[in-house]
Amino acid sequence: MCQAIEELKRESEAFGEVRGEARGKDIITMLIGKLHSRNRDEDVWKASSDPEYLNQLLKEFGLYKE
Repeated sequence: MCQAIEELKRESEAFGEVRGEARGKDIITMLIGKLHSRNRDEDVWKASSDPEYLNQLLKEFGLYKE
């Protein structure tokens, strides 16, 4: 029984990781689209190398949830 619970836990964690990764990609794609539509392509480049700036942009566009 314990082994079955451990297996279920591992599967749940793997599923959560996949969902989280997919959600992260969706958020970044939305951010890039919003920036591009506002002719803010330089912000895309800056955010790609500056995690703090990326978080700032995510907050600015309401895509960051704490």
